[in-house]
Amino acid sequence: MKTRIAVLCSTLLVVLLISGCGFQIVNGSGTVVTEERPVSDFTRVDFSGFGELTLVQGDNEALTIETDDNLLRYIETTVSGGTLTIGFAKRVWFPLLRPTHSIHYQLTVKTLNHLELSGAGTVTAALLQADNLMLVESGAAVINLADLTANVLTVDMSGTGRVDLAGAVTSQTVELSGLGSYNAGDLASQTAQIHLSGVGAATVWVREQLDADTSGAGTIRYYGSPQVNASSSGLGTVQRLGNK
Repeated sequence: MKTRIAVLCSTLLVVLLISGCGFQIVNGSGTVVTEERPVSDFTRVDFSGFGELTLVQGDNEALTIETDDNLLRYIETTVSGGTLTIGFAKRVWFPLLRPTHSIHYQLTVKTLNHLELSGAGTVTAALLQADNLMLVESGAAVINLADLTANVLTVDMSGTGRVDLAGAVTSQTVELSGLGSYNAGDLASQTAQIHLSGVGAATVWVREQLDADTSGAGTIRYYGSPQVNASSSGLGTVQRLGNK
């Protein structure tokens, strides 16, 4: 009985908050269209909310959005200080947008050195080259880069998201907190520094040197035969998976 009362109270509170703030559910019209947005002169991308963002590297920067025609006005895209921000208008609470199909973005970049995701979006790229690249993931977002080539890779993950990487980098530095999962067993790297806090998990492929630090109950797994400097201040573990 107490549990049912608590659930009812929580539901009522959400309804009151939504009503009090003027939020309303916006259903997609069912008429799916593609719109081009003008973008230029950016090397950083900040993607929030939800939807599927496909990255393509090319000579001409471009952005297209595919969704219900009545939802386009709620999607904001701006470029400021070299950062392209893709998100939803402040006047709408994005969980109340109900597209008939997943919102799809296709973004062509010349150079990308910073990619940040928050919310529940997904970013994929078949091929990406960068000198220095930083990936920031929070919430329940997913990043999937199938063939990444970079000199220096830096990754900062929090929340329950996932990062899947393949390709080759010279060095990688990973900070993972929360329940996230970092899957880079197919990303060859010469050196790696991995710090895990919480109960997340990281898998890497390292050839020369691995610095692995765990706190909490996280797990670091690695391929290769690098020199390993491992430290743990909790129940975390560092495990070798063998050679690639």
